[in-house]
Amino acid sequence: MNRLVASSISALFVAVLLFVGNAHGQYGGHVIKVRVPFAFDVADKTFPAGDYSLLQTAPYLISLRDSQGHVLANVLTGSVERAEPGSPAKLDFYVDGDRHALARVWQEHESLGHQVSPSKRSTYLAKRRNTRIQAAAEGSQP
Repeated sequence: MNRLVASSISALFVAVLLFVGNAHGQYGGHVIKVRVPFAFDVADKTFPAGDYSLLQTAPYLISLRDSQGHVLANVLTGSVERAEPGSPAKLDFYVDGDRHALARVWQEHESLGHQVSPSKRSTYLAKRRNTRIQAAAEGSQP
């Protein structure tokens, strides 16, 4: 009896490990490489213009990385849908004068995107009357 329980638990443990490994692997390939031509805010931090990559690391989590792959910020997101699903990968920003805050992340050929959870800075920009959303950086997915 004990041998049967032990083998059942072992089989269940192996199945769980395989499932977790498979689920984690689904998020590893969603990389967007982009050149942002202006300074921008993400997660209450300001980043200079330059080359960045965004990687979905969990269902509602995106990692902003520099050109060497170092993690600069982890951003909580929600789902948002766009009308034209065949569009390229791109980032949308809240824009007010020369201030930009990351608003949305769109993957190539996907109708569902990522709405960035508001930080203090992006909430401020979104509430301003003259703020607009601008698709300012298009990227590529290898």
